[in-house]
Amino acid sequence: MSIAIPTYNRVAGLRRAVASALAQDYPCLEVVVSDNASTDETRAFCEELVRRDRRVRYVRQPVNVGPVGNFVHALEQCVGEYFMWLADDDWIDADYVRRCMEVLRRPGYSLVAGSTQYYRQGRWEFEAGPLDLEQEDPSERVLAYYRQVEDNGVFYGLARRADRLANPFPRTIGGDWLAVARLAAAGKVATVRATSVHRAMEGVSDGMESLVRAYKLRGRQARNPYGLIIRSIVADIMWGSPSFHALSMGRRVHLARRAAREIHARYYLRVQRHRSQLRRGKVVGRLREVPLARQVWHVVRPLLLRSRAS
Repeated sequence: MSIAIPTYNRVAGLRRAVASALAQDYPCLEVVVSDNASTDETRAFCEELVRRDRRVRYVRQPVNVGPVGNFVHALEQCVGEYFMWLADDDWIDADYVRRCMEVLRRPGYSLVAGSTQYYRQGRWEFEAGPLDLEQEDPSERVLAYYRQVEDNGVFYGLARRADRLANPFPRTIGGDWLAVARLAAAGKVATVRATSVHRAMEGVSDGMESLVRAYKLRGRQARNPYGLIIRSIVADIMWGSPSFHALSMGRRVHLARRAAREIHARYYLRVQRHRSQLRRGKVVGRLREVPLARQVWHVVRPLLLRSRAS
């Protein structure tokens, strides 16, 4: 079993993440820390840790390769049959691996996670709803996933390393959604409520605006990145991932259309409505600063011009 911890300049959080990984009550464990060219005390901490605990391996990027590149590199460095990522500002309960492994080893399962607890500045905020995709049909599992996905804490669950390597983390915004959808196409997904992964809400994972900055989106994509995510979902189902190749082309087209419709309704239109409300709010705010006579003239003038033209 391998736990990969990609990290960059978060040595304080990293100490807690590594400690929680090493505290697992599951035997035969390796912890791989992939350092994305940190400039803080990460290197010194990891090198000392390697000297003290044989279960830890430390790899360091010569230059920063970005968060997705470091996640992929961490996966490639692991050797365990089973695998999970752990963010450097998160931590897991001591029985997390054992309890998730009990379900993952059952026939037909591809991804198993504990419940996800969220914290802001060290204070508990909320528990995310569980995600269980037990349908026998791969298309129905994927569609059910896109109907439910929100925080996507299940991304930090356990899977077989071979499945993760066959379906790598796509280098695009929303890539963690695509990665889980691929595993849902390959097998069932379950949430074990008796154990938890604890997630800090700061950093890149703190909302879509942070992700837009991290992926350096501009223009229309920055204003509503869900359009880009929808296109990525369609492309991935149609021809991107081998997890969908077992489906006929007709079924892939049908699934891609339905999945895109779900995200369009749940997210894209919501962002558009929000932006429209903001624009209306700005207009109303400006009108309130204008004398009443000018507001009336602003409305009446187009009507007068129209009557003269007729």
